[in-house]
Order: sequence, then C-alpha cells, then structure tokens
Amino acid sequence: MWEEARTLRVKSIASLVIRIFDPTDSFKLLGVVGQITKTTTLVTMAGGYETTGGSAFSLTFDGSLEDSRPVKDFLQAQLRAAKSNDVSLTVNLQFEQGLSLDGEAPEKLTERLARYLSGAHADVSAMATAKAER
Repeated sequence: MWEEARTLRVKSIASLVIRIFDPTDSFKLLGVVGQITKTTTLVTMAGGYETTGGSAFSLTFDGSLEDSRPVKDFLQAQLRAAKSNDVSLTVNLQFEQGLSLDGEAPEKLTERLARYLSGAHADVSAMATAKAER
C-alpha cells in the first residue's frame, strides 16, 4: 500500500483504517494502537454473541480508544465463554500531522502492527492528505 501511494506521489497519509474480523486479534490491536503517538484513534465494534444457555447479546460501539477499553474488557470474558460470536472491530487512526511517506515511518508502523497481528484476517485502507506537485 505504501509503495502504491508513493507511486501516486502522495505526500502523507491522513488516516489508516484497519478492520479485524476475529475478536482475539481485534483486542490485541487495541493494545498496539494505544502506543502510536500523534494520532486520534476511533474505535467501532459491532456484532454479538450467543451464550451456551442460548441467550443472545448484540452490540454497536463507536467512540474513542479510551472509552473502548471497558467494553473490550467486558467482551473478552464473555466471548471466551460464548457458544458462538460474530464481533468485528474497526480502528481508525487519524494522524494529527499526517504520516509522511518520506523515510521509513510507514514501514515501521507496518512492522509494529504485523508483530501483533500476523495471520489475522484484516482489511486495511488509507486516506491520503495531499499529492506532491510535479
């Protein structure tokens, strides 16, 4: 993705959106993105679970990373005991000053995220801030 953006002469990335489909991987992601500086992180959780007794719970959460932590803590315990679940998580990292495509910062971010999420099924998209002039 970074090379494609560079080929298109994009100067920096305004935001990076990561959607994870496995709750265990999703919760790991929340810990990692909390360590990324100079970003505003928005979290969306959606889905639900069924208990072994046949009860059902559904949720939709949209908010800050900080506000998502108690929801994550609640869900982790519930999902371990659930009969089935269908919970997805989307993290929107908004870079306060843009993530410059000059240098190695994008690749270092990829390495950092991949260290915790290798093998995870995820969709990733980025929004450019501006293109370089020719």
